[in-house]
Amino acid sequence: MKDLPHIPLLSIFTVAAFGLAERLPKAPFITTPLETLDALVEDVATFMCTVDSYPQSEIIWTRNNIPIRLFDTRYNIRENGQLLTILSVEEGDDGVYCCLAKNGVGDPAKSCGALQVKMKPKITRPPMNVKLIEGVKAVLPCNNLGNPKPSVSWMKGENAIKENARISILDSGSLRIQKVQREDVGQYRCIVKNSLGTAISKPALLEVEVLARIINAPESQNVTFGSEVSLRCTASGIPVPSIRWFENGKAVSPESVEENIKDGVIFSKLHIVATRPGLFTCMADNKHSGSFGTAKAAATISMSGL
Repeated sequence: MKDLPHIPLLSIFTVAAFGLAERLPKAPFITTPLETLDALVEDVATFMCTVDSYPQSEIIWTRNNIPIRLFDTRYNIRENGQLLTILSVEEGDDGVYCCLAKNGVGDPAKSCGALQVKMKPKITRPPMNVKLIEGVKAVLPCNNLGNPKPSVSWMKGENAIKENARISILDSGSLRIQKVQREDVGQYRCIVKNSLGTAISKPALLEVEVLARIINAPESQNVTFGSEVSLRCTASGIPVPSIRWFENGKAVSPESVEENIKDGVIFSKLHIVATRPGLFTCMADNKHSGSFGTAKAAATISMSGL
């Protein structure tokens, strides 16, 4: 019978103690704390939360303190919960992401990081064609998204718009024009730019309409019975107004009126034969933005000896 090999007693206790230590419960410890990630829309983004513990820890992921469910198909959780992958980043995915590891031993371990969604500029509300009455305020929208926050500039035709006391670009990106004038008529585009790219709106037409106004009124006259009389009335506006004549409140036949238009001004001449005194009214009106602009002027025809 062979003798058993001699093993020092101290070595036996050392090995036993080492094996026991390997099996001792160990509270969770996160060895790779979460960091801040930058990702473009439609990118893949992955958070890593490596946990050292015994027994194995259960890992719960949250976004802005709301648990991420395992069956949410937008995410892929693997490696026993230590990896969280967003399969296709969307605009609304930015926020604070945390992993919480617990195994019933000691305190749970927690680590948090952030996702910053980087976005190329996007115009969400572009400028549209608009008609405005001269003198009112104009606001051409250019609402936008982007990260980093985009800068916004505007073009009129092929020329860059410079801000001044009357024209300014708002924080929203909209262009504000105080008291629009005829010179403001034109095609406008907004340009939205950040380090990732540029977005340009389609041209939008700003038209300025002008209320009808009489620039030369008819003049009162004192004539003899049976005289041929001409009354003149000149008006302007955008669009060009039409002119109607009234005698003592009653419409005068268009056959008695001579008209012509030149350079946006309408010239009207009323021909009458004086047979009685009367009040003759020239009324100019034009239609704009769903309403009418009206101006009028009157003259009297009096007769000698009556």
